[in-house]
Amino acid sequence: MFLGFLRVPIQHKVLYVVVVWILILVAGIYKYLEPRRRVLEPVVTAELFHNLAVDIKTKRIFKICNSPREILTGDEGILEPKQWVLKGLLVLIRHGDRGPLQHIRNISNINCGTADSELLNSYKTYLHNSTMSGKVFWVGPGAFHGFPLLPTHNRQCQLGQLTMQGVNQLLQLGHILKQNYINIWPKLMNLSHHEISVYSTRYRRTFQSALAFLYGLISPDTLAKLMVQESQSMYFCFKECSCQISEKYMK
Repeated sequence: MFLGFLRVPIQHKVLYVVVVWILILVAGIYKYLEPRRRVLEPVVTAELFHNLAVDIKTKRIFKICNSPREILTGDEGILEPKQWVLKGLLVLIRHGDRGPLQHIRNISNINCGTADSELLNSYKTYLHNSTMSGKVFWVGPGAFHGFPLLPTHNRQCQLGQLTMQGVNQLLQLGHILKQNYINIWPKLMNLSHHEISVYSTRYRRTFQSALAFLYGLISPDTLAKLMVQESQSMYFCFKECSCQISEKYMK
């Protein structure tokens, strides 16, 4: 085998190296400045992001978003009647699924609806009949006067507003708690409106969530007589808002 070497002057070698580095630099700049081809954004459906891959970025989404059908009996822990005597029930909940708080592109492509269920259809019928007959006290004078009882759109996302999936979540949660506690605390079936206190922050999404949750938990007749009161504090501390530990629990 013959191996030959070509003599190249030093100044030509330097020029050659400079040219190569310039080409590499141009290629790198072109790589980052190259206009990206437009890719159609996927439509996020109410089937809880089944089209999304589970990775570091989406892991938190899968963790905090609960489909109504994934809210199951026993998730909160079932009490044994022989161990405890239940005297009362204190429930603190957050609002259900809501639309984004900031404008996002193609928001109209996102389906914020939910599959119809017997419980959801029953709730819609109840609200329709109640408002028609004038039995609903929540729309009277007070902090929530004029608030709609349901999201204004069945499928379209609204900025910061409760979605129909959020309504379905809270309906299911209230229903599950009632099924779990009814044998432990039979009084739950016939609670009067005088024995229930309901507070909500003055946001449409929290007010609507409270109503949906209560419909699943207590009787419709009792719900129709309840007055939902406003909490001006997100801590629900009322006159005792100097509690330092509240900041810890908020985090």
